[in-house]
Amino acid sequence: MNALSEFDDLLKDVFLTQEKNNAGIYAVKLYVRGKPWIITVDDEMMFYEQQPYFAMPGDNGSLWGPILEKAFAKAIGSYAAANGGYTATGIRALTGVPVFDYYWSFLNMTESDNPAVWTVLKAADDLNYILGAGTTGVDTTTN
Repeated sequence: MNALSEFDDLLKDVFLTQEKNNAGIYAVKLYVRGKPWIITVDDEMMFYEQQPYFAMPGDNGSLWGPILEKAFAKAIGSYAAANGGYTATGIRALTGVPVFDYYWSFLNMTESDNPAVWTVLKAADDLNYILGAGTTGVDTTTN
């Protein structure tokens, strides 16, 4: 979602139901295998110790983050399956657009090659591409 913050119209188009409603039912459009799927979810959220267990409401009480996360979890099978993942998968699911991946190691870059990284990023930004970033992650259960 963060990668689309610069392109708010694209993110807004994901929500087919854009107003709060008494039924608490929302339609969200995600792309699965390149095709648009309409996914409906309700606004019921799981709580743990009086806090939402997954995505938090916005500072203004907005539920679009938790609703979007719930729709994505429903599309791929569960919240557990939605935990982690690749930035490119999220961008593709939200927009349906083709996505490039650049991996630092695949570009044969070292710490001293930082200018090359910025050249690649600047070129993509100049083309108005959606940019996101991720890490390989760390297993904190064994540390």
